[in-house]
Amino acid sequence: DPSASPSGHDTLMVLVPCGCIKEPSSQSASAHDVDPQTEWAESVERARRTVLARLKSDKGIVDLKEHLKFERVYTPHDWAYRFNLERGSCFGLSHTFLQLGFLRPHNQHAAYRNLFFAGCSTHPGSGLPNVLLSARLCVERLLMHSAGYQTQSPVGLPGMAAGVVWLS
Repeated sequence: DPSASPSGHDTLMVLVPCGCIKEPSSQSASAHDVDPQTEWAESVERARRTVLARLKSDKGIVDLKEHLKFERVYTPHDWAYRFNLERGSCFGLSHTFLQLGFLRPHNQHAAYRNLFFAGCSTHPGSGLPNVLLSARLCVERLLMHSAGYQTQSPVGLPGMAAGVVWLS
């Protein structure tokens, strides 16, 4: 995309997976407090060094650091503050067995049938294609519900969504 950088320059985006913000230990703590378990500044610098080393060893890019004109790093604190994502987790629920496929929270609340969910923490899961599919499923259920049709959980587990839906 030529608009992403000045003429004669390039843009590079690197995604480094990381954990989310640890739950605050007290009511007075907020999501913006420094996480005592993780020093994000140190983690960012370590990740930066690792990325530069991998680009050098794997791709032969030896002097990228000297050519950097601008750099922007987003940490889980940024995701939580800017986008209201629960604990700064931009990919939603973790991928444990009980949070995969149809076991993920459903797009329609089990008790409040006029409450619908879309996003990476609901069925079918994280990743842009799945989030868009989640939005489509949500819209389809919403339209059916608005038209007076009965809508049901796709696997008939009406109580499952109520306990694990993350609302930010």
